[in-house]
Amino acid sequence: MARTVAKCEICREWIDAERLEAVPGTRLCREHAEQINQYGGEFLTVAREDRTSKSGSLKINIGGVTTERVPNQKAMDQLRDDYEMQLDDD
Repeated sequence: MARTVAKCEICREWIDAERLEAVPGTRLCREHAEQINQYGGEFLTVAREDRTSKSGSLKINIGGVTTERVPNQKAMDQLRDDYEMQLDDD
């Protein structure tokens, strides 16, 4: 079950419940989710080939590909730096 309450990691405002339900694992409010797209998005999709061959075998058999969605920490850091710089300018 998805979280029902969470705060944005950038501005510390509450994230809409609809967003938490629609985007499991999100750490950003709607505004910052749109802004992080300029840095590659909130999440990255990582693919890994599933090997079915024995360990150490010279013959490599690929049984499929597994994908996983992971947080884009580099983009999050860049967005946070931009946000803090904007606060300093105000």
